[in-house]
Amino acid sequence: MNKILKLLSIYIILIILTLNFQACKNDNPVIENPLINSTWKSISCGAHYSMSIKNDGTLWGRGYNGFGNFGNSAPSFSNIPVMSNSLTNWKQVIAGSFCTILIANDGTLWGTGNNTSGQLGIGNYVNQNTPVQIGISNNWSFVTLLHTHTLAIKNNGTLWAWGMNYSGELGDSSKEHRTTPVQIGTSTSWLMVAGGNDFSIGIKTDGTLWGWGNINSKSSSLVPIQIGADNDWKYIAANIDQSFAIKNNGTLWAWGGNHFGQLGLGDIENVDEPTQVGTSSWRSISAGSYHAVGMKSDGTLWSWGANTFGELGINTTEQKKIPTLINSSTDWSSVYSGDYFSFALKNDNTLWGWGNNHNGELGDGTNTNKLIPVNIP
Repeated sequence: MNKILKLLSIYIILIILTLNFQACKNDNPVIENPLINSTWKSISCGAHYSMSIKNDGTLWGRGYNGFGNFGNSAPSFSNIPVMSNSLTNWKQVIAGSFCTILIANDGTLWGTGNNTSGQLGIGNYVNQNTPVQIGISNNWSFVTLLHTHTLAIKNNGTLWAWGMNYSGELGDSSKEHRTTPVQIGTSTSWLMVAGGNDFSIGIKTDGTLWGWGNINSKSSSLVPIQIGADNDWKYIAANIDQSFAIKNNGTLWAWGGNHFGQLGLGDIENVDEPTQVGTSSWRSISAGSYHAVGMKSDGTLWSWGANTFGELGINTTEQKKIPTLINSSTDWSSVYSGDYFSFALKNDNTLWGWGNNHNGELGDGTNTNKLIPVNIP
């Protein structure tokens, strides 16, 4: 019996030594595969790249990183998520045209990547490959990054803007470019902002809808002016030259450019005023460059507009001019669209992506476009 126990002990020791040898035979450290057991809490789509935050507060990038928009000097392209840095304090991330704006848990604001338009708000036009703090305030609550300008709201409801201002898209009553945040008016009731190439829109806490810059083909303004007389708006989204808004009753409204049917109105005619999209009840909407993805109140996911790379997620590259059901799932929680690709989170925090993947922006380990939502581990 003792002999058997001794042999068994020797066998166990040999197994342990073998395992240790296998783990140590390579001088390189073992690196965690970011595609394993990832749980994402938020994501943002930019120009050929995407950024996301895990539940542990770490920041990750995928796709094109030629401007340091990941927040590090990682390779210019990556088709798997690359951790930006060792910090675990990130709360909100917004990806734009190769630049990224972040809000930390302490309310401070940070920027990294392309800064040729001053959109990082750090007082110059120098690109950055690590996050640099924007000003010294620590009371930022909301930020949106557009193509060449940035808008942000503080905890006190004031609105701030910086970057390019050719059309008055900053809303500061001028066309002067800004490299640091400037306050827009004196209102302390801003709730949400969005915008595109040369315009911005916003919702105030009283439910009114506002616009500035090139609001539509007929009107422009250097300061925010109210759009319509309604005061029951609750959600907005915009990109390039199209805008969307959802009312408290769940109806979806669209206006702006419509060359690819991206307004979802059934045609390709541009629209200057908010026009209702169907009769359904919607929960949220995200505007891509020339497509849109929306989530209805029943948790289903719908898309419309351009579809060259499968960005509609409907297993075809056919353009759609009206909202088209992506699949039968009813457990979607949020949706995000970028340049020709999209992401969505489900209620279980699993991440799904589809569309253009030439630069690895989906982060699934390939560079293959996806025509339907695929799970991004």
